[in-house]
Amino acid sequence: MRKGSYFYVIDAFIAAIIIVSAVIILFSRFLAQPSPTQAYYTGEELLATLESTKMQTYAHPTTRAWVNNGTVDGQRSVLEQIALFNITGKLNESKLLAEIVGNTTPRHVGIEILANGQQLHIYEPMPQQEADSRLVAQRILLLRKSPTDAYPPVIMEVRTWQ
Repeated sequence: MRKGSYFYVIDAFIAAIIIVSAVIILFSRFLAQPSPTQAYYTGEELLATLESTKMQTYAHPTTRAWVNNGTVDGQRSVLEQIALFNITGKLNESKLLAEIVGNTTPRHVGIEILANGQQLHIYEPMPQQEADSRLVAQRILLLRKSPTDAYPPVIMEVRTWQ
């Protein structure tokens, strides 16, 4: 009578091990993959952050040096400064600032920063064509030369993929 009960206990123990192993494997695969919507939030959040961050408060040695030596207006937002560099022909400074900003994004998300369709920065952990999700976030900026004169509009675009 007791010999038969050992088989049921061993059978239940093996079944429990199989079930727990299957659950662990399933959850580890789902948790290891980044969220497909993270690329969208990365682009939108990056543009929103750049719109609200002033050059004087952006914590990078290059931007601090530009503010201290008067190259840029510290009260201008980072996004406006990238656009202003681009529109006034200071392409090297525009690309440098876009690279500084682009390097703050997660490394598994591809990012491309453009101003009026001109590529300023790109980081490709994988080619865009192979990505599962590709998203674009845009802002139109109107910058003033003086109170009565304005530059042409600048379309800032951030493309993200993963």
